[in-house]
This record gives sequence, structure tokens and C-alpha cells, in this order.
Amino acid sequence: MPATPAMPATSATPAGGQGVPPGMTQIEPPKDPLVERREARQKAAAEYKAKKKAAKGEYKEEVGAAKQERKVENKAADATAKQEMAAPKQ
Repeated sequence: MPATPAMPATSATPAGGQGVPPGMTQIEPPKDPLVERREARQKAAAEYKAKKKAAKGEYKEEVGAAKQERKVENKAADATAKQEMAAPKQ
């Protein structure tokens, strides 16, 4: 005689006996309006956060480029000023 797995004494239906009988499909109840509102707000907040992060990254790149440009200009101005100071006056 082949070994058969033991059947559990209780079925896998949730408490309350609201399991779906075989051959029928589970129909989802309509969502609670508060749940829909919460999910919509979470989605909107995530989109806003992503846009803000992207904008902040662009801003930092622009500021970094401006700083580099200003440093180069200051070094050039400093070098010309030093040359003028070192040049003998007549």
C-alpha cells in the first residue's frame, strides 16, 4: 500500500467559514474610500519625492559647475593681478 499524506483535520479556510467553494472565483469587495484616498496620497507623495530629488540633483550640478567656473575666473584674475604687481613700474 503506497503512503498517502495525512489530511489535516481543519481546512485552509479562514475563521468564520467564509472560504470560497471549489469552482467559484473570489470577487474582491469594493475598496474602502479611505483606503483609496490613502493609496492615492502615498502615490502622489512618492511622485513628488522623486521629482524633488531629480530637481535637487540638477540644482546641485548647476551650483557645482558655477563654483568651478568662479574658481577658474578668480585664479585667472589673481594671476593677472600678481603679474601686474610684480611688473616694474616706470
